[in-house]
Amino acid sequence: REAFGGSACSLLKINSEAPAEGAPPPPDMWTVCKPLSLRVMAPPMDASTRLGSFLSTQDIRAQQQLVSDFTLKALLPHIDKRVRSLNQQVVAVRKGLKNQFKSWGTSLFGKASDSSREGVIEGSEPRYLFHSVEAQIRSLAEAAAMLQDFDLALSSYRLLIPDLKRDKAHREVGLASIGAALCLLGADQKHTQQDEYLDAAFAAFQRVSLPRNCVHVSLLHASILQSRDRHGEAAERLIRATCGDANDLGSAVLYEEAARCFMSVLPLPQMRKAALHLVHAGHRYLKSGVKGHGVRCYQLALSAYQGKGWSHILDHLLAALAKHSLNLSRIPSALAFYVQLLSNQEGKPADRQQIYVRDFLAVVRQHSPTHLERRLALPILVRGSVTLQLAEPTFEHDSGGDFADHGIHGLRWSDLEESLVDPVRWNARLEHSKSTLVNLRKALPDPAARHPRAIVIGEPTTVSLTLRNPLQLPLILSNFTLAYRFTPQEPDQDPDPQSWHESEAEGGKLSVDELDIELPPGATRDVQVTVGGVVEGWV
Repeated sequence: REAFGGSACSLLKINSEAPAEGAPPPPDMWTVCKPLSLRVMAPPMDASTRLGSFLSTQDIRAQQQLVSDFTLKALLPHIDKRVRSLNQQVVAVRKGLKNQFKSWGTSLFGKASDSSREGVIEGSEPRYLFHSVEAQIRSLAEAAAMLQDFDLALSSYRLLIPDLKRDKAHREVGLASIGAALCLLGADQKHTQQDEYLDAAFAAFQRVSLPRNCVHVSLLHASILQSRDRHGEAAERLIRATCGDANDLGSAVLYEEAARCFMSVLPLPQMRKAALHLVHAGHRYLKSGVKGHGVRCYQLALSAYQGKGWSHILDHLLAALAKHSLNLSRIPSALAFYVQLLSNQEGKPADRQQIYVRDFLAVVRQHSPTHLERRLALPILVRGSVTLQLAEPTFEHDSGGDFADHGIHGLRWSDLEESLVDPVRWNARLEHSKSTLVNLRKALPDPAARHPRAIVIGEPTTVSLTLRNPLQLPLILSNFTLAYRFTPQEPDQDPDPQSWHESEAEGGKLSVDELDIELPPGATRDVQVTVGGVVEGWV
């Protein structure tokens, strides 16, 4: 009271009452003032131990009144008074015609004498004490910015920056440039000059190897650019901050944020650039040991390259995803990535194919020996090559041959089979024919759909198909057989191949031979499998 006067002192009464039993707890006015990270990490507290539980309503109002009085009656007047005092000192030292001539002479003939540079410690990176002119100008700019007098703050920063550049105080140049950019942002004017000041701050920090300051100004610049929907330029600032940064985790975060900026570009998102920087982010995550985030970034980038013809990039992503999914004990995901990888190897070098096949087989044998992989297209089944071949009987005659030699209208074994399978259609043929073999064949055209071919129980039948080896390696297939679906009644519609799953109950309905097949590199081969009916039904 003696030092500051009675008007500047007051007595604050707190914790005037204890919470009553069963009464609702008072409002918590302290937690909202904590940083978000502390609020998330802090354990929940009960009503008896929470902050402010002993404050009454009058106590809370008294605190609010105290803070309001201090701000309006003491703090702001003190800052305003200090701004006026500092402004008078700066005008006396730096402004006016006399001081301008002195400044021009310094720029033309070198630095001023040591006597006129009080409070400056010379060196490779000069230091400015509090009573130096440069420190006073910066204090004036910061105090004016607190009062939202952005014009005075900006003019102070502009007055300060040339002096700092002459002293080669690059760190101070960067800080002053950030302050000038924030003043322009607060005044909402001259967006181009904001970019120039922030770029100058980044260059100043980079010259003295201050990576944390470079990241800080890059994040600030990127957030300003994103607020103006200039997402592409924001991504460039973030990518620039990763140059020379040895912190892999920090660089990964910047690359991922740059990818997000490329995805937000309007009117068309730049998905190819976004995928490229997601790959960079995943690589840096993996180098820093955060493999979960690395796999996540690779998976996000994978969709941008699938089906676009970028086979080498796709191979790199799939191989990395398979390897690191295996390290994370995600066995089904690793197998799925290996299947996609092996399905994309046609025309690739043989040594690379051998590595991928070896790794895939090692994973299957070690982690999932009973796994049945249906999506692996090795070898490739040629589309439309699966046919059912029924034996046609032959008979000897004068010229030799069989029924098929009588021309395209000759009677064949399949026609006789039709008389058993579809007697209605067969009788229609008989009514329109002259009962000769040739006329019987051409009596009725073939626009109507014929029933599926019949297999006689106990009679061997051949299924022919064509396999192609897309690799530059030989494929040896052991116990090659056919899988099938059996139903006792005729199905209403053809089954969907994608929803097909083998059932143990279907075993034994057909007798299917097992073959050992070797396909040379890049070869195409016709394979014939002998099957026989065991139970009556539909296959």
